[in-house]
Amino acid sequence: MIIEKNKHRFNFIYLLIILISIGFLFRLAQLQIAQGENYREIAENKMLRRIITPAERGKIYTNDGYALATNRIGYSVEMIYTQIDEEKRNNMILMLANILDKHKENYDDEFPILLQEDGSLIFSFQIREEEWKKAHDIPLDATASETIDILRERYYVKSDINNDLALEAITKVHLNENIPISLNPEPKFAYKRQEEDWKKWHGLKEEEYSLSAEDTFQKIREKNKIGAEYSVEEARKILIIREKIKKQGFRSWESIKLVNDIGKETMAEIIGCLDEMPGVVINPNPIRYYPEGKTASHILGYISRVNEVDVSEGGYRMQDLKGAQGLEGAFESQLRGKDGESLVITDYRGRPKSNLSEENMPVPGNNIFLTIDYDLQRDTEKALEETINELQTGSGGRKAPNAKSGAVVVIDVNTGGILAMASYPSYDPNLFSQGISTEDWKELNILTDDPLYPRPLFNNATMAALPPGSTFKMATAVGALEEKKIGLKENVYDRGYYPGFGGKVFKCWLRRGHGNRHMVTALRDSCNVYFYEIGNRQGIDILESYARKLGLGSKTGVEISESKGILASRATKAQSWMYTTSSYLRNTVGITGNSIIINENGEEQEVYTSYAIAKEIFDIVLDLKRPSNNEIYTIVAEKLKEYKIKDSKQIFKVYQYVSEGMWTTADNLNTAIGQGGNSLTPIQMANYIATLVNGGKNYKTHLVNKITSPDGEVIEEIKPEIMNEINIKPENLDAIKQGMRLVAMPGGTGARDFVGFPHQEIGVGIKTGSAQYGSKEIDAMSWMVAFAPYDKPQIAIAALVVEGKSGSYSGPIIRKVLDSYFGLNEKSEAGEEKFIENTLN
Repeated sequence: MIIEKNKHRFNFIYLLIILISIGFLFRLAQLQIAQGENYREIAENKMLRRIITPAERGKIYTNDGYALATNRIGYSVEMIYTQIDEEKRNNMILMLANILDKHKENYDDEFPILLQEDGSLIFSFQIREEEWKKAHDIPLDATASETIDILRERYYVKSDINNDLALEAITKVHLNENIPISLNPEPKFAYKRQEEDWKKWHGLKEEEYSLSAEDTFQKIREKNKIGAEYSVEEARKILIIREKIKKQGFRSWESIKLVNDIGKETMAEIIGCLDEMPGVVINPNPIRYYPEGKTASHILGYISRVNEVDVSEGGYRMQDLKGAQGLEGAFESQLRGKDGESLVITDYRGRPKSNLSEENMPVPGNNIFLTIDYDLQRDTEKALEETINELQTGSGGRKAPNAKSGAVVVIDVNTGGILAMASYPSYDPNLFSQGISTEDWKELNILTDDPLYPRPLFNNATMAALPPGSTFKMATAVGALEEKKIGLKENVYDRGYYPGFGGKVFKCWLRRGHGNRHMVTALRDSCNVYFYEIGNRQGIDILESYARKLGLGSKTGVEISESKGILASRATKAQSWMYTTSSYLRNTVGITGNSIIINENGEEQEVYTSYAIAKEIFDIVLDLKRPSNNEIYTIVAEKLKEYKIKDSKQIFKVYQYVSEGMWTTADNLNTAIGQGGNSLTPIQMANYIATLVNGGKNYKTHLVNKITSPDGEVIEEIKPEIMNEINIKPENLDAIKQGMRLVAMPGGTGARDFVGFPHQEIGVGIKTGSAQYGSKEIDAMSWMVAFAPYDKPQIAIAALVVEGKSGSYSGPIIRKVLDSYFGLNEKSEAGEEKFIENTLN
């Protein structure tokens, strides 16, 4: 009985299990068959996404609290990966591109197949190659090998010189720019190699590298499933954005930034179409903003796109921007900040639905406060630009039509803090805030090594090293007085030229001569003959020593890029001719290969073998006190013989170069008046004057006063730092200062622009300098240096106008800077007095 009951119970359980199983199977069939497509789409398109919230860059302020670099909010169009077929993605991309074009939004067009007006396609690589050929008078159909032959013949390169050396010589001696031809494994234009690399990147096979622009376009179009329903113009629009996506890399968890800082109307239309553009999102982003435009641009620098190294080693993303020049670059680690990040689940349209992790909030970068004074900076830049424009047109009564660039530096003589720094021509760093356009970059990035050519991105204040002319004479004076090579009241007679040395070769700017002059009056009149004499008495070793103690020929320590310039010396002259000798041995004699030398720091260094030979010869000759011509020739001949160079003409040429590299009395004279081998920067000249008048303390120059956290906590405060000290006897310094004061007074070489200046209440000392550079066809460099107040100096100034003709022509800059600093805003009016202007000093 019990067994029968259990049997019925088991049957019931079996039946129940069967019914439940049938229910499960029915529901499973319903989910998989009836609603399977719907759920599959939801499952496949619900994905993980990493949301990055960019951190604001730290702000940069003047010492009086004005913002020079800050941030504003802009909106970017971004795309995240969604699992839709490529045909739909192409349609979505075209819709987006049409909206952007409709509202004239700028986005990078880096797709190198261009659509011409006649409807044909052409590689941008081909256009650049043809432009280079036209610029250098090369037939458009010339191959790389044929182009090399044309250049060799044009510039008389000997047949026994290989192509490597030939191209190097033509580049350096004649063209002053790189020749876009690579030789390995066979001669080929760099543009063609770039085209082949691009095709390889897009998956084309080697046998397809020769495809035309039309055929390549069709191949890439097919690869991206862009159908025939799209016109060539529409297909290219799609490929522009696909090129950007390919470069940044489509990651399922990270968005790709397509366009930055869109307008409100563009944003409204895109938002209205988001349902038709799955994966397209609009995000707010901080955008670097320079509210004062060009003001202090060479100090601030600019930001630029990161490269692959930054991404792999620096923790950046491909679409990031980083500091590239100026303070933006020098303090990137302080200004950068830390991006925020969170993980979210999104729907199939890319819209966030739920968080998977707690959001890490972005941390802004630190703020930087400068030593720069806002009003003084603006007035200094204005004074420089106005003066250059007036010199070009002659509207101010002085004309220098080739004056197109220049610089001014104003330094606190008691700290080394830079109060103003201006360079002209300038640029607006806002152009770089979202990645500069190709057109703007070409306009600003002037590719030339000519230091006289006006270049907007080049900071003349710290990088333009040019002969200082007579502004160097105070350094000559310090050495002569301190070493007692001349007395304070000792006269030197100037008859218009310095006697000896082949007659009247070394002349004074005043052809009739100044007559008797002592230190004070020689500085007032900028008497060349006086300084020839005291330069010759002390010799180059003393002169170099004191000039270096005053900070010349060395970097000033400023935080941004600067040149150390060249201070004339035995070593720098020999070094210059050493390079010339090396170039001759490599390019003409044919010495190839590399060698190891021990450099001036006692370290091993790999150099051209030609340079190693030249250095060995010069080192031997320089060790001799006063080698005769025969001794120099013997050393050269024996050393070259070791390298199997026996051609007498070649040996004699090297002997001539080595002889030219020896220091002479004539070099003493040129150096003493700031010519010869001297090439110095405006920041060096300003700091040299600061060192002179503050009693001999050579401070490290600096632009940054302090660094603070985003909430205002001081992280670092920059203290004045003395790099070197020089002891100058008070009576010697007083004499030099008196001479400089008289330059600004009636009868001085710079008096014209200082009529009406409060000489008694404030007082100023200045020095003019007109420096010759290169050939006689080049106008002189116009320099003026100054300090004020006279009794207790606070600031030192150096102004340079490239090809400004006369040192006195920089006078308006100095005067306006002084008026701004001391609050003397009333315009000075010239009186009835007439002054003799020095057109050379």
